[in-house]
Amino acid sequence: MSRYAIGDIHGCVKTFKSLVEEGLKLKKEDTLYLLGDLVNKGPDSRGVMDYIFLLKKENYNIISLRGNHDQMFLNAYYGKIAHYWTTEFGGPKTIKSFEVDNVEDIPIQYFDFIKDMPYFLELDNCFLVHAGFNFEVGNPLLDIRAMMHSRKFKLDAEQLGGKRLIHGHVPTPLSEIKYAAEDASPEINLDGGCVYFLNDDLGSLVGMNIDTTELFVKENIDKPYPIDIKN
Repeated sequence: MSRYAIGDIHGCVKTFKSLVEEGLKLKKEDTLYLLGDLVNKGPDSRGVMDYIFLLKKENYNIISLRGNHDQMFLNAYYGKIAHYWTTEFGGPKTIKSFEVDNVEDIPIQYFDFIKDMPYFLELDNCFLVHAGFNFEVGNPLLDIRAMMHSRKFKLDAEQLGGKRLIHGHVPTPLSEIKYAAEDASPEINLDGGCVYFLNDDLGSLVGMNIDTTELFVKENIDKPYPIDIKN
């Protein structure tokens, strides 16, 4: 039995499927944790969610954490529209993948799936979260916004009981991810910026065995599609 985590997918379903089936070679006794941001930006947000539904139906152990773009998708359904949702890489692209005209026309099971996503998980050897924690408050496990939006924080391993922190959210060059994994760093960011294939130092979907820190990398195979260059 192995335990894996995968960083931000952002609608890149072909790359996601290839990493799961050819990279991880996922087995039903394994557990796969997805670190959030399943939707927006990439070409097939619905495809990503449908593939997760299929795996779960076939009794694979898949646990998805809530990212800020997943929350944005859910909020849009309830009429709370974020600025990014109005851009071409937010709502229009995501809604198009569902082949409907409005977010309200998307079947409710997709939103129920997001509502059931935890903000973080504590395992025996690590914490999993989309973005990070706010270590400047008394209890970092109470700041939900930080869990989905943090971009800069100073890790306080003592507040996590010495457990490793594994997260995504901030697109990170593959070389930096490899260095952190090889060094068994107390904090590892698995967001290889898969959706940003136009950036030379990004464009990879990254998975990791959370017990051994072995990495599994798949270069984006969903390209080409319209996307901005990440600055």
